[in-house]
Amino acid sequence: VEWEATGETGHAQSEGALSVDFVASTLPLRWPTVLKQRAAFAPAEEHVVEARSSTKDRPMNMRLSSAATSEFDVEKAPRKQSRLAINPNSNFHLIYSMFSMVVLMVELTIIPYVLAWDVTTSGFLAITAWTTPTFWTVDMAISFLTGFYHHGGELEMDLRNIAKHYLRTWFPIDILVVLGDWVSVTLEALQLGGGGGQGGLKMLRFTKMGRLLRILEMLRMLRLMRLIEDFAERHLSEGYRLAFRISSLAGSIFWGTHILTCIWFAVGVANVSDTGDKWTDHAGFSQGDMYVGYLDAGDLYQYTTAFQWAAAQIALGGVEIYPKNSMERITNILAMMIGFLFGSTVVSTLSAAMVDFQMMQKEKKQ
Repeated sequence: VEWEATGETGHAQSEGALSVDFVASTLPLRWPTVLKQRAAFAPAEEHVVEARSSTKDRPMNMRLSSAATSEFDVEKAPRKQSRLAINPNSNFHLIYSMFSMVVLMVELTIIPYVLAWDVTTSGFLAITAWTTPTFWTVDMAISFLTGFYHHGGELEMDLRNIAKHYLRTWFPIDILVVLGDWVSVTLEALQLGGGGGQGGLKMLRFTKMGRLLRILEMLRMLRLMRLIEDFAERHLSEGYRLAFRISSLAGSIFWGTHILTCIWFAVGVANVSDTGDKWTDHAGFSQGDMYVGYLDAGDLYQYTTAFQWAAAQIALGGVEIYPKNSMERITNILAMMIGFLFGSTVVSTLSAAMVDFQMMQKEKKQ
């Protein structure tokens, strides 16, 4: 802004008097007449017209995001994309992720029960024992083709960069679990095809080791958590996202109780008692004049009894089943500590989700 200097008497000076420019110290003199567009950022007219015409048919949110950069990025070449790359927002990837979650939940539920109750792999279990390693082997190949988002929100669809990203993140866990699956099913197949005698006993020991390797599949719980989080963030609104989180928390409670049930049963039937007594020796029931031992009862009674004990540990409630040796007492103490931490974590997570939902609703109303 240009002001004319005046004397002490307040009268205006002559026409040729010196004018004073009041400019901030951080700006150059003769501001803003000194502003000039840099030649490097001057887009060609046809590029500008093409950019404007290309944004005409876009949705409003895409037009707004591109309008801020159209004058500077019109000449920037797009990222390299491969035809074989899978867009993580595509319908195929959505359906595949939902199917993967179902397979994971079934697998993470069956495996602890099979290991604890030492169930023979036959029928449906034999089918799942071979199909799940095959599915996860194919899943590793699909992971090498699925694009990902950088921290800045930019989608990466170059196969070379996708492969590098997968090798640095989930590949070590996936290859470890898949190898454990294949070793386990191979050893069980060899045991079923082997004969008796000393060779059969040795093969049975290897089969037990192969089954223990299936514990590595519990690492897929991390994969399930990632799939659930990605699915909720990309495809659900705020209200459905809250309902999905509550359902996930309820499912986590039941799954944690199921795992604790299998651990408690495995400890009860294991030969690790230092007192000669086990909780399974006192969990039977009377049927008329006959006493039925716990291990002589059906599988349903065995599972529900152990499940009642596990639920009592998580809810910090009482139950008539008590540990009878040192290993069982250690398991009971750890279960109570885990139950306390698990319960407090569920409550805090649910509270945070409710507060987040209320804040989003308030921002929408404003």
